[in-house]
Amino acid sequence: MTYSKTVGNKPEYNDTDIQDINTLNNDKNSLPQPVSYNRVKIVDMNNDLYQFYHYTDCFEISLLRFLHLTFGEDEKINLDKLKTFMENDYEKNELYQYFVNNQNYSNDSDYYVTNNGYDIRTKWCEFLNKRNFFTYVKDDNYEVCSSPENLVMFFMYFFPKMNLTDKAIDMNPEEMIYRLFEYLKTMFEYNVKVYTHLVYSERLYANTTMKIFVNNNNLYEWEIYQYFNYDDEKNIEPTPRSVRNRITGHTDFRYSKYV
Repeated sequence: MTYSKTVGNKPEYNDTDIQDINTLNNDKNSLPQPVSYNRVKIVDMNNDLYQFYHYTDCFEISLLRFLHLTFGEDEKINLDKLKTFMENDYEKNELYQYFVNNQNYSNDSDYYVTNNGYDIRTKWCEFLNKRNFFTYVKDDNYEVCSSPENLVMFFMYFFPKMNLTDKAIDMNPEEMIYRLFEYLKTMFEYNVKVYTHLVYSERLYANTTMKIFVNNNNLYEWEIYQYFNYDDEKNIEPTPRSVRNRITGHTDFRYSKYV
């Protein structure tokens, strides 16, 4: 049996969504280009032995480019914007300190396949590892799982003035993402449309797509999809997280198909 469900209204688009192609091209040239995932190598010292972890940085690089988009200006993170949702002692915030030391970035995606770009990606992955609020793929400490929950947890932890609570994690992905963007839209002139799609067969396939609009143009899409096992003796509509067993996932922060 296969069961499909769309949560919320799946947006339909036509040519009127692209109001000004010149504006769209200007946005595309002046904003961060999406960066494809790559394989990173993380070296860690554990019990006096070097541990090596290899994985693709799909969630990590997608999140980094989103932060460049939201808090960046002229290829530099705006630290005043960054601290808006941090506590008054923002200088103690690890994310703030990270961008004090790594404030510059490149809009050009090709930069991130150079040696310097690879070093930035690796350093960012290392920063995100070993956090007690993330779920991970490897050894409960490495490779952040691609999930809407982890996206929200990142902002909940590093931006406490957003007042996101654990209750946000109990919402469906669409509600979680909308609530997050309600805060973030004050940082940058965009809006978002979100839809989730669930397919039940032998496994559960969950897709969450964020369509990010800049100057009323659908410039980016951020898709997060996951596969789960589930207990088919339980009611599968909706499937509680308590009966899901996550198998794998992937995310992609990319240009919209309309670009």
